[in-house]
Amino acid sequence: MIVEVAGHGGLAEYGERALAQGSDLIIASVGALADVALHDRIVAAAGPPGSGRGRLLLPAGALGE
Repeated sequence: MIVEVAGHGGLAEYGERALAQGSDLIIASVGALADVALHDRIVAAAGPPGSGRGRLLLPAGALGE
């Protein structure tokens, strides 16, 4: 499991690769998904359940101390 906390650029650079290798990915920078092209690439990389690719997980609410 990978927790993305690197911001929009980090998600764009590493998110697809993490999912494709089978790691589950929690995205803290959910605002990055407002970029339709990035959203579509990340969702496609997750693949359908049972595909062997990682799950895409979006936390509800803010993360903090």
